[in-house]
Amino acid sequence: MTMKNEEYMHDTAEIKTTQTPANGATPPVGNNGVHPYTDLIGTGQLPQSLQPAPLRRRQAELPKPFSGLTAAQAVLVGDRVMHFLRELCHRRGAAVDFEYWRKITKRVFKGLADRKPLVCPARAGSGKSTWITAFLLAACELRLNNDPLADVFSVLLVLQKIESLNGIRDTIAAFFPNAPETLVVPLQGWTAASQKAGFCKNKQVTSFDQCRKDNCPFAASCDVLRFGQLAGQAFVLGISQARFDLLRKGNALDGLLHQQENDHPRILLFDEKFEFAPLYHLTQTTLDTASSQLERLITLRDLKDRRVFEKQRWSTKLLQRPFSLLRERTCIELDETTKLKADMPYGVCSLKDAEEVEKNRFYQFREYLNGSGKAFRTQQLSEAVEVIDHLYRGDCLFTKLGAFTILGADEPQIVFGDSLTLVFDATALVDGDYEFLDVGRLPDSEPRHMEKVHFHTYTAAEMNVSRQAMRKSWKLPGFCALAEDILRHYPGKMFLTTYKDLAAEIPKLLAPEAVSRLLLDGETCPYFGGTNGSNDFIEASLVMLLGYPRLSPQTYLERAFVYWGPSGIREQVQEQMAQWSPLNVQQKPDLHAQLPLTMAYEVRHLAARLEQEIYRCQLRNAKCEDTIYVFLFAPPKALRDRLSKRFKGSMRRDETGVPDCIAQAKANTKTYAGRLTSYARFTAWLDGWDGVPTPLDGILRDTGIGAESWKKLRQSDEFTPLLAQHGAEMTGRGRNVKIELKMKKCA
Repeated sequence: MTMKNEEYMHDTAEIKTTQTPANGATPPVGNNGVHPYTDLIGTGQLPQSLQPAPLRRRQAELPKPFSGLTAAQAVLVGDRVMHFLRELCHRRGAAVDFEYWRKITKRVFKGLADRKPLVCPARAGSGKSTWITAFLLAACELRLNNDPLADVFSVLLVLQKIESLNGIRDTIAAFFPNAPETLVVPLQGWTAASQKAGFCKNKQVTSFDQCRKDNCPFAASCDVLRFGQLAGQAFVLGISQARFDLLRKGNALDGLLHQQENDHPRILLFDEKFEFAPLYHLTQTTLDTASSQLERLITLRDLKDRRVFEKQRWSTKLLQRPFSLLRERTCIELDETTKLKADMPYGVCSLKDAEEVEKNRFYQFREYLNGSGKAFRTQQLSEAVEVIDHLYRGDCLFTKLGAFTILGADEPQIVFGDSLTLVFDATALVDGDYEFLDVGRLPDSEPRHMEKVHFHTYTAAEMNVSRQAMRKSWKLPGFCALAEDILRHYPGKMFLTTYKDLAAEIPKLLAPEAVSRLLLDGETCPYFGGTNGSNDFIEASLVMLLGYPRLSPQTYLERAFVYWGPSGIREQVQEQMAQWSPLNVQQKPDLHAQLPLTMAYEVRHLAARLEQEIYRCQLRNAKCEDTIYVFLFAPPKALRDRLSKRFKGSMRRDETGVPDCIAQAKANTKTYAGRLTSYARFTAWLDGWDGVPTPLDGILRDTGIGAESWKKLRQSDEFTPLLAQHGAEMTGRGRNVKIELKMKKCA
């Protein structure tokens, strides 16, 4: 579950932190952390979109690092961690590799001294969540025994789900029922999870927007409010990843990295990977929204101060003008006479060459928003300011694959202050984002039950399950028929995951007996992105991955640019940028061909995502007894190879044909005299097309359509709608004709 940003905006101000301006100067008068419109917020008059959003600032100087544990101390605490690990396994009926986790414990204790961030790639089902809980129990025991060593083990725990935080709190409370409330604090605003856990006592409140702490009859005894007040005192402080990201961007994280009672930094422990590099996007929509929000704030308070309107004018001058300038710079003149221009599809841009007076005016405006102008600092305005700031300091990526977008990104960061960062990520060895980070890599856990895993891979083009391919009307009924066929031939429950927009349709298309063997998420199939951290499908012995959780090509380009810059991706972008000309700039770019590292990044990402989905089944169970069957459909070869390495020892069977049920689903395809028509052949080709630009010669060869038949097909009334249905377009002339994905035209 992904938490709404509203929750974190709700109580961020309750966490007292010390902030230092980026230039080290004293904050302007009025920067007291109190929102000027508190009266409006309390009455619900101020829209959420207009509430203040933080701007990044540098972290304050932190205390000297801890020198490390003695050998005797490491043995003592390590034994307690292993004691609680065994006790948890006994209570839960679980089994783990104790020697592996003893090794991990020793490495973590060593890391307390050298402070190098550690990444543990323990696989799903190996017991990492159980070890984390055991580690916290051992630390809490030290605190309750008033052991001075406890100061070393104060923890800031970051999890994906609030429910998981509350579950850990309940587990620790079961071991130590008389512990003070500051022992474990799961910091959270109002959520359905917090109400279910009993933290919200007002049963009339059913959503975040209804939570009114100022006039709630339960405010005096509200646990949710008290969590914010206890955050600094907490020995184990738990927050969600969404809250961590928000506090990090606003530099409100400093106050949580140390417990108020001592000078020792907390251990910063992540159960699952977090976003290493905060990303900021600037578009015309961002600027327009920021301007509209600023006008609404001025109107809302009926402000007539000329200085306020002057700042509004500044926002246009200092944000809109450089944005428009860069949009102009990233075009190529097609015709000297008409001055007609075309957009470069992507490249690198910067404002490093701007006049110092312009930079200084921007920095003054930025400091104003951090100080007395905090009331006008909305999320959209903060996003715009961050990107412009990055442009003045260095290179940013721009893309025009859709709307003109400028990406500003901080350097990937895994170290925060003097805290030891400990990340548990089951797919860390596959994920490319770790590639160029200076981290200590803990040993991998031994893969279990690989001999029980059987991969069935369908390689025919008709079996393509990309988003584009699944738009064809026969695709979903056909694969639902295949799911029924699989369930008839194989025993056990099925975990079928797909795209979010298809998840609700699948149970409607399946026979009741098939639906009864599906592990559903409510009344729908689970979907990509909605299963993160879930153990709800552990009964499954059948795994059907109906799709691929790909990100957009633009997103892969952005992430490769940010994370893999040192590997040469920036150079690839700049080299390609230098080759743009009036002849090729109007063609839709093939990112994989032009920038090979984006393809490599995509494969790494998909391999990590698919491994996580496969491990939703019985593989998570140490006592897995059933054979696991995994069904994949037309995956890229590079992806298949990576999965084979990760599931070494598994069985693999490639199906080159098309199942009868899939072929039957295409029975409504047009025929003439018993043969597929040109329309039907081209339709079948589009169904299996992966979106890669394809020349006409290749299409005619693959489909068997003759030149004359193609000419008639192209002139038919059905041709253009068919292309539109598949999101395709025809470009070029003569021998240069291609079928490509349709792209948004440049303004």
